[in-house]
Amino acid sequence: MKKTVRRLGTVLILAGLLLLFCLGEGHLENRKAQDRLMDSFESIRAEAHGPGEPATGPDGDAAAAADDGLAGLLEIPKIDLQRPVLDGATPENLDLSLGSISGLDDPAAEGGSLAIAGHQTHVFGEYFSRIDELEPGDRITYETSSGTYTYEVFRSLVVYPHEVSVLDRQDGITLLSLVTCWPKHSSAQRLIVQAKQLD
Repeated sequence: MKKTVRRLGTVLILAGLLLLFCLGEGHLENRKAQDRLMDSFESIRAEAHGPGEPATGPDGDAAAAADDGLAGLLEIPKIDLQRPVLDGATPENLDLSLGSISGLDDPAAEGGSLAIAGHQTHVFGEYFSRIDELEPGDRITYETSSGTYTYEVFRSLVVYPHEVSVLDRQDGITLLSLVTCWPKHSSAQRLIVQAKQLD
């Protein structure tokens, strides 16, 4: 009996160590993928005009600068977030980083509405795990091939997944919505943080 208990204990310890190794390996692979995307974005930026300037393609065509499915770079200083945004909020893109929701506007469209989705809790990355900390007045920067845009948070709300009208255009502002599942460890609802573009 004692031998059986010891063997079981040994098996459980080995299984725990294997699980920790797999999680660590997954986190490392995710970090490498994030770094590759960041390097791609920096290359696009540098090829356009030089470091720190928005990327455009030949003849000033912003769309021609797209590479690796990158839509832009989102930065939220308050929560120490800087992540590439991929074109489309597909499951594959959201496993890798953040994704822009299709069918909405470009950030350059005055009076438009843009939405970016991200996992709130993810095994191998943080993504939108802290956007519930954002408050009115907090700043968000979104850099794309068409320019760099600054937004100011004005509200947060919780909705059900079918309540997509919250992403509609709003009179008098150019809207950015950050979308994630809510509450933590659940997909029952969506937490939406909304910000208006500053002039």
